[in-house]
Amino acid sequence: MNYQSPIDVITGQMNIFYENEICRAVQKVGVYVDKNELLRALQYDRRQYQKGYADRDSEIVRCKDCKWWHESKTNNGFGDCGQANGIALKSSDWFCADGERKDDDA
Repeated sequence: MNYQSPIDVITGQMNIFYENEICRAVQKVGVYVDKNELLRALQYDRRQYQKGYADRDSEIVRCKDCKWWHESKTNNGFGDCGQANGIALKSSDWFCADGERKDDDA
């Protein structure tokens, strides 16, 4: 018999418990589905959800990476932007629809 750490055993038991509870909750509203198919669908949905966040983060231009951004030396990471739309100071982590990535040679 292979050794399993107590944490692995408990985690496995918790996963089984939650999987069963999810299946019961779905069946309680009148949808009868195979537990394994349901879990595969939920895992697929989770991967798609995470992929959406990864895609979003790759497309968003944060202020610190924008060509319009000018960091203020006196405002602790805040600065102003040529496209600020009336916002005087913004955080370097902020973003807007008008963000344009800085040129690599700039």
